[in-house]
Amino acid sequence: HKALSIGHTGLSYADRGSLDSISSANLFVPIVPLFEVLPANVTNPSPNVATLSMLAELLSEHQRQLSDQCAVLNQLYSSPTHRPADVRGSDGTPPPPTSQAAVASLVTQHLQQLVRSFQESVTSMEQLLLKQVEQALGRSHLDEADLALYMSHHDRTFLRPPYRPRQISYSVRRSPSHSPEGSIRVEVSYAAGPYSTLSALTLQHGIGSTSPLTMTMPLSASTSVSFVGDYFVHSALTHRFNSNKYHYPSGPQLRVVASARQFSGYLLVLGRLVSPTELQPVHAVIVQNRVELLIPLLLQELPTPGEFQRAVESLSPEQRHFAEAFRSFQLQSTLFSLVVIQIKPQLEAVLNLPPDSLTKEILLTQRLMALFIEHQVPADLMSFDGFASDSVANKVDRVKQHVDRVRLMLEIAANETRLHKQQQEEEQREKKQSERPVGSSIFIGTGSGTQTFHSKLACTSGARLDDDMLVSAAAHTLASAMSPIQPSSSSEFPSSPATSTANPQPEDIRLDGQDRLDDDGNINSAEEVEGTAGSLPALTEYPKLLDGALREQNVRSSLRATILTPATSWEKSSTSSSSSSSSSTLTENDLQREKSAAFDLLDALTRSGGLVCQFAELHVLLGASHSFAESVMDTVGLDGVDPILRLERSQLVLAGALFGISPGQLLPAGSKQLQRLQKLAPELFQIPMVDHGDKGQIN
Repeated sequence: HKALSIGHTGLSYADRGSLDSISSANLFVPIVPLFEVLPANVTNPSPNVATLSMLAELLSEHQRQLSDQCAVLNQLYSSPTHRPADVRGSDGTPPPPTSQAAVASLVTQHLQQLVRSFQESVTSMEQLLLKQVEQALGRSHLDEADLALYMSHHDRTFLRPPYRPRQISYSVRRSPSHSPEGSIRVEVSYAAGPYSTLSALTLQHGIGSTSPLTMTMPLSASTSVSFVGDYFVHSALTHRFNSNKYHYPSGPQLRVVASARQFSGYLLVLGRLVSPTELQPVHAVIVQNRVELLIPLLLQELPTPGEFQRAVESLSPEQRHFAEAFRSFQLQSTLFSLVVIQIKPQLEAVLNLPPDSLTKEILLTQRLMALFIEHQVPADLMSFDGFASDSVANKVDRVKQHVDRVRLMLEIAANETRLHKQQQEEEQREKKQSERPVGSSIFIGTGSGTQTFHSKLACTSGARLDDDMLVSAAAHTLASAMSPIQPSSSSEFPSSPATSTANPQPEDIRLDGQDRLDDDGNINSAEEVEGTAGSLPALTEYPKLLDGALREQNVRSSLRATILTPATSWEKSSTSSSSSSSSSTLTENDLQREKSAAFDLLDALTRSGGLVCQFAELHVLLGASHSFAESVMDTVGLDGVDPILRLERSQLVLAGALFGISPGQLLPAGSKQLQRLQKLAPELFQIPMVDHGDKGQIN
């Protein structure tokens, strides 16, 4: 019996000097994956491959072998010839291990063996499940882009038609009867794949409203502009998986694409809502003449409501207050906003011109924009100030005349500066040379209604240019520019429709200030277009509604509010009239220059905030992202989680917060989708409905 027991451990009496020879390799390991191969004719297999009696036998055999091994070690290491544990031999060698140390070494090795066997068993079962999933799908790999493609197809039938997601892609146009000036859209890319238009739940306000929302936007510390128009709230749901093992970026890549057609343009402002009626601009740019801008958006995910609550539970009252205040600020920052302001309609308003009068005046529009941006010329110097009964052509010609005068004065000022500079250079040369008369030529004006004059000005040493000489040289030009305009086919501008030659009557009304004509020729004051947003839901409440809905679920959720921030490096591509294209990168300094130019134009179009922009659109993008800890295949095969069900639940939470109705009203009544979700996610239907009051128009 002693020899047999020793053989089980692989030890002999000669091996008692150390623990290195102790091994648990021969011990029975009861952890093993068991699979049953069933015949093809078996339709109802047993749910348990291993019965309770079989498990009892396995555990009993494991206990018996372990006890036998421990008994053998106790016998080997408890010999009476052993020295005490604290006594060394005559040659200084340490004492042999005790029986307790030997048993501990065996048990420790066996525990490691059990853990390894358990890991190998779980891995074996996971690989089998993954293989079965791959066989069911017919593919060995799925990534974020594949799931996004499926969800795009699934969203078309998941919700009721009024609440289904729609693509964030809009044409910039004055009305459906006008051609678009350009377009804006938001695109998304997954797994470093191609970009596609992002779909989002959309709520639209302002269509046919008698009290449109009026928003304000500061241009500087002293100037704020107001704009009125439709506004859209987009609730976009994205998803992110752990894709480190596949070596491509994890999570979605978002960007805004803004483009304009030839001889067309609009203003684009990017910013955040700081109050229900105030927008804080971050970037602004003029998009015109076949230019396309690619604006990347950076995503910052916030902690879920559950994670936040667990994190602040043990904080002091002051720490908790600080964390809650900062989280409220972060939620407010999730309202990324885009403002689109049309240029030509606003130009007509600020110049007191009838609608559509500048549609075909391409050159005049470009010159006006140049005067506003490059020279900051006030719009009052070029606005129409004649009689209301004048024809459209006469009104436009009058504005052209004002533009010519301003351009002429700018040319005179430029020539004067150039002549003074030349004189200073000449004086420096004359100090080194002998005195001699110098002849100078003055060239004034090249535009419509101007002439070129040559005035020989005799300049002696130390003489300076007299201002009266310059003014007298341009007197004839100014007199010509101020004469009444006569229609002529030789005009520099494209010909206008036939004009009325009737003289204005004394009872005709004159237009000035902020007054403008409507389509019927009546005077409207700009102050009358200001609306109130009292009956509309506050835009800044949507993040709080979403946060509250997630908190009411009382379940572990991975849906996170997401802050969208424009990157500081944009891509710009332009196409010339000869169809040659060029691309460039706009750096932070370039973006600042673009913002200054856009604000200069907006300041002129609104008379420094005195005139309301009536041709604007506001798009508010509420970002949310559902995060998964593993890849798509590992989430399904290893975690046993259905990502489609999780995304459906997140979509219903977003829709409930946006539209203010319960999930049961979002889904088709009596549909299989409703029945399935009531069974798999009953907590969704326990979320209290939030009444938004006036919900606007659902698209």
